[in-house]
Amino acid sequence: MKIDTIDKISTKGDFVYLMWSEKTDAGKNVYTLDCKQRAIPEFYAKLNQLADHVVQILELPDSWTEGLEPRGVSFTHTETEKGVTMGCVITSVKRLKSGRTAVINTPFLPERPFGNNDADKTVCLSATCTEVLLELQTQAKRYIGGERLQLALFPPTPGKRVATQTRTPKGLTDGTLPTN
Repeated sequence: MKIDTIDKISTKGDFVYLMWSEKTDAGKNVYTLDCKQRAIPEFYAKLNQLADHVVQILELPDSWTEGLEPRGVSFTHTETEKGVTMGCVITSVKRLKSGRTAVINTPFLPERPFGNNDADKTVCLSATCTEVLLELQTQAKRYIGGERLQLALFPPTPGKRVATQTRTPKGLTDGTLPTN
């Protein structure tokens, strides 16, 4: 299976939800994965890097990054004259002083202007945000391919799980999954 697009990345606690698409001769196949196996640390690091971008997109004070936890991204991939243009909405949560949690969505932003209008790049994702999003998609492909947090078989403390190393399945290259 070849992963053409990552369409959704979402996390909540240990749960990871991913949606991706594959183009075939017969059309487009959409797949989902809803798993309670934790991703490798690089996945969460890329997701957390989006906090600064969320604050920038929403024009909030820099102090808002503290306690802001990006939880997911919904992607679109639109065919344009310039090729495929990625766009997204980033979902985050923020713990409030009252103890309640606010869910915050950015407005939809594309990586570049649609059509021929290059004049207004202010309504687009920054280059650094786009780079983080592409790296997050790479981490999602690794997760789909089976590269997840490997837990110790025999934890040193009974009942406590300890992360040790990651495992990469044989044949995982360039977003394709091994075939049997």
